[in-house]
Amino acid sequence: MFVLALTLATHSTQAAVTEAWVQHWTTGTPYGIEQPKIVCDVLGDVILATSARYSAAGCDMQVVKYSRTNGAVLWQRYYNGPGPAGNSWDVPAGLAVDANGDIVVTGKSFNAIYSYDYDFYTAKYSGTNGAILWERRFNGGTVVGASSDTPVAVALDGSGNVIVSGTSVGDFYTTKYASTTGEQIWEQRYNSPAGSGLDGATALWLDPFGNAVVTGQSFTPSSWLDYYTAKYSGTDGSVLWEQSYDGPSSRIDYASAVSGDRFGNVLVTGYSHNGTNYDYYTDKYASTNGELLWERRYDGQIKGTGPRRGEDQAMGIGVHHQDNIVVVGGTDDGNHRDMYIVSYAGTDGSPIWERRYDGPGNSNDRADVVAIDADGNVVIAGLSSKSDGTAECYTAKYAAETGAILWEKRYAGAMEAGGATYPPRSVSLALGVDGLVVVAFPTSGSPNTRVTTVAYREIPPVISAIQTGSGLSLVWPTNANAFVLQSATTLANDGDWQDANLTPTEINGQNVITVDATNAAGFFRLRQP
Repeated sequence: MFVLALTLATHSTQAAVTEAWVQHWTTGTPYGIEQPKIVCDVLGDVILATSARYSAAGCDMQVVKYSRTNGAVLWQRYYNGPGPAGNSWDVPAGLAVDANGDIVVTGKSFNAIYSYDYDFYTAKYSGTNGAILWERRFNGGTVVGASSDTPVAVALDGSGNVIVSGTSVGDFYTTKYASTTGEQIWEQRYNSPAGSGLDGATALWLDPFGNAVVTGQSFTPSSWLDYYTAKYSGTDGSVLWEQSYDGPSSRIDYASAVSGDRFGNVLVTGYSHNGTNYDYYTDKYASTNGELLWERRYDGQIKGTGPRRGEDQAMGIGVHHQDNIVVVGGTDDGNHRDMYIVSYAGTDGSPIWERRYDGPGNSNDRADVVAIDADGNVVIAGLSSKSDGTAECYTAKYAAETGAILWEKRYAGAMEAGGATYPPRSVSLALGVDGLVVVAFPTSGSPNTRVTTVAYREIPPVISAIQTGSGLSLVWPTNANAFVLQSATTLANDGDWQDANLTPTEINGQNVITVDATNAAGFFRLRQP
């Protein structure tokens, strides 16, 4: 007697992805905008932070919450800072949501005292109705030519305490606020020995123990800009270790993103000048002391004639399967840029798989962000230019172990993504419950720029089991070929699952495998590799 357990993967193939809903938000300006930020809360509802209500004097920071089911606006809030007559530039830079569904946003807010003088502004909103729970401003003081305080990221520890990092008057600046009150717990600055005022954070990650890892750029006269990464104690902000990286040409080395594995080891990626052009450069540091465990450069093939040929620019990093790493960005042959995605082994940095994506316009494409689903599969998003000068948001999912493409989607109307003027991280990406994948990006509207949010929903393939005499036929669509049939004799301890190594027969667009009744394996499932 057969017992059939078809354990479906939570995410599926291209034919099983649907556009669940789309929302457009008019920003009120005919010009380009800063990158929108997006997250999903514990229930799967979607929170967007962006700039809106532009005027000649500036813009407001906006937070809006959408229903996960249909994109309906649940609430929206604006922040208008203390600029001239209360109207100046307030721009979000980071967004996070805690276990209760409450939302923390940070950004830069003009203080109207000095030219180009911004403050850190951080606020916590009730996830239920958007009411402000607390808000904090930080002004780091004034240095001639470097008076601005500009955050770049926010993260929450296991207790919901808030860590914000960015640049303050030319230094790294990181601070921690209490979850419930916003009271400052600690702050930490870093100024390079050169004292140049050209140091600044670009990314933030919290390790599993609540310690804060900040990466960015630090200036030295002999080597221009270097990677600089520091780990701070989550308790008091004390420096646990710090590391710098100066590339082979001692020129510009730009750290774009930071992440880490389950043991707290730290991964940093970005781009590094090799003497001729830029390469991807990724390194891994030990959790406890910052020791360099491995490093990896990627130098794309130079085949074009343009001024940017061979330029490789890593933008995002994630840890996906068995602590392996995925890095995303773009590689330029001088004529146009392609998306480039590479997976490295967590143990030694050896390449596992790589993928290039050249969009239908044979123009400029770059992956900006990466997220990892519950099965370790890799979701990326970025802008893809077309030959007519327009652009689309490209979203795709790759299998964790092999890099096989599971699905891909394009959405028209994005801001142009071309060449040297390519904006930094124009796309934001978040994963929600029930297979929800959400992207947000600036789009061209008339007469004003808009922020477009697109929610895709992944639907597992339909599987059926048909009794055929003494056997059982398992049937699933051929467009789900990325799935592998596995069998097990028991479900104890999550089963002894192994690939069934059975080749299906294609019949009328369906995969069909007939299993004999004497087969000892009583349980079957489909899993993405």
